[in-house]
Amino acid sequence: MKKVYKQLGKDSKALEIVNQLLELEPDNNELIDERLSLLKSTGGIDAVKKELEEKSLQFPDDLSYKWELVQIYEDENEYKKALGMLDMINNLVKDNVDVLERMLKIFWDHQQDGVNSVIVLKELIKLKPKDPGYVTRIALISYENGNYKKAVSETERALSIDRSFCETVFIKAKAINDFTDIVVRGNNGEIRYQDKLVYQLVYDLYIEAAKDPVQKGQGRQIYRFSETVYTH
Repeated sequence: MKKVYKQLGKDSKALEIVNQLLELEPDNNELIDERLSLLKSTGGIDAVKKELEEKSLQFPDDLSYKWELVQIYEDENEYKKALGMLDMINNLVKDNVDVLERMLKIFWDHQQDGVNSVIVLKELIKLKPKDPGYVTRIALISYENGNYKKAVSETERALSIDRSFCETVFIKAKAINDFTDIVVRGNNGEIRYQDKLVYQLVYDLYIEAAKDPVQKGQGRQIYRFSETVYTH
C-alpha cells in the first residue's frame, strides 16, 4: 500500500504506513531510510535533521546517519555541530583521512581558523606524509600570518616531497618577495645589490610557478613587477 501511495504522489499517506510498520520493526534499516526519504518531501529539512539526530543516538555505531548530519549541518552553516559530529566519527574510526579533510574544510574554508587548521594538517601529514599539499597549506597559513621565514621553510619541506608542485613554488616566491620588500622599506626604499639578487630569485620562482595553468595568471602578473624591480 505504501508503494501505491508513493506512486500516486501521496507521500504523507505513505509516511503514515511506514510509521506503523516501524512500530513493529523499529530496527528495520530499510524502513528507517524510507522514512527519512519521505520526511524530506513532507516535513522539510528540520524534520529530517531531527530524525537523523534521534537515529544517531539510537544506533551510535552507524556512521551513515552521522555523515548525513554532517552534510546537513554544513548546508545550514551549523559548523560547530558539524565538527562535533565529525569528532564522534573520528572516535569510532581512528585515523580517518576523510574525517580530517572534512574538518580542515570547515576550519579553513568556513571559519578561517588557521590554528585548528594547522593542528588537523599535522595529523593528515602523519597519515599521508608523501602528499605535498598538506605541507603547502601550512606554508600558506604561515605566509598569510606574515611568518615568511616559516612559510619558506614549509615550502622547502613540501618541495622535497614533490619539486614539481607549482602551488608550493608560488607561495615560496610570494614569501621571499614580501620579506624582501620589508627589508627594502627598512632601507628607505634603497634596493641594494643583494636585494636585486633576491628579486632575481623571486622572478625565477614566479616563472617556474607559472608553468602550472592554475598559477599562471597570478605568477605572470607578479613576476612582471619583480622584473621591473630587479632590473633597475
